[in-house]
Amino acid sequence: FYKMTDTLTQEQIVELSEAFAMYDTEDTQEIPLKYIKSVLGSVGYVVPAASLQRVEELKIREVSGDVAQLDHVAREKLLKTVTIRFDELLHLLGENSSTLDGKRQDMLEKRAEGLRTALSLFDHAGSGWLSHDDARKVLLDILSDAEFADVVSQADPTNSGKLDLHQLCEVIVGAL
Repeated sequence: FYKMTDTLTQEQIVELSEAFAMYDTEDTQEIPLKYIKSVLGSVGYVVPAASLQRVEELKIREVSGDVAQLDHVAREKLLKTVTIRFDELLHLLGENSSTLDGKRQDMLEKRAEGLRTALSLFDHAGSGWLSHDDARKVLLDILSDAEFADVVSQADPTNSGKLDLHQLCEVIVGAL
């Protein structure tokens, strides 16, 4: 169960590590098991309930022995104190990577569509394009100057001064 997995990309591992660290306030490389859903949700993953329950049972068994002898209250109390290490979380994700990738892709597509809809409000001509200046006004609150410059260089590699709304959204969502 606790083998490291190589089914996740380096980028996914870094993203998860950053999310995990937000809950690892004492820098122990462990977090309470009850935070798994929050960590995964913050980066757009949803692990099947059966997989989470299996992990919970394994971790509780490590601490208390027989899971079957615990009543609901005792089980919930243990879940607040039982921890999971980062490598265990990676393994859990590796086991469920095909399911996760589909759900994450759906979430990213919904974000891109929402962003496209919002940006299209600033496409007054309805052309499907935004000027760099209009895009900067719209994205000022969510991107730093350096991030904006990076997005523009990817979305307008020829530096035409115009940004295709579809391409712009794909670049931004890919960076989130």
